[in-house]
Amino acid sequence: MTSADVTVALNSVVDTRATPYTNQGLVPQSASAVNAHLNTVTGTRQAGNPLETGPTRTWQAAHHFNGDIRLNAHVIGGGTAVTVTAGAQSASAAAGSNGAKDNAGVINATAAASPAAGTIARVTYATAYGAIPKVVLTARNAAAAAVGLYVTSESVAGFSVATAIVPGAGAALSFAYHVMG
Repeated sequence: MTSADVTVALNSVVDTRATPYTNQGLVPQSASAVNAHLNTVTGTRQAGNPLETGPTRTWQAAHHFNGDIRLNAHVIGGGTAVTVTAGAQSASAAAGSNGAKDNAGVINATAAASPAAGTIARVTYATAYGAIPKVVLTARNAAAAAVGLYVTSESVAGFSVATAIVPGAGAALSFAYHVMG
């Protein structure tokens, strides 16, 4: 059967065979062709069908979930690194040693020799978001906590981080960010 759109819902699939196999019963013709929800799959099945489980799944397009998502492991961001540039109130800014990607990262900045309150870093996403995402900041050292870091200039392309209080000359400011689109 060929169809432009297929909906598969409210199914339970249990595979008790010892040998994993690939089910080719539902083969989407495009990334948006299948709407699979409220299905339960258990057993030794492999990735080869959108309803199956396996050790690794790579999605090539956006997927929409209309219910809770439960993860029993870590969320690990990937992709290309963001571009970090120093703001007017910093001598330098760069990604931390553990990296900075579109969804999360660490930024280390050094305040200018004669700083004022204002922008210390600009983060430009490797891939622009479709709408302006939400950005959450967390200070990673006392100097960053003391200057009242906040997000400014949010856009689909990136965001800036500024200080509400003047940092000390040359102060090392470290913060982590998390982005949700």
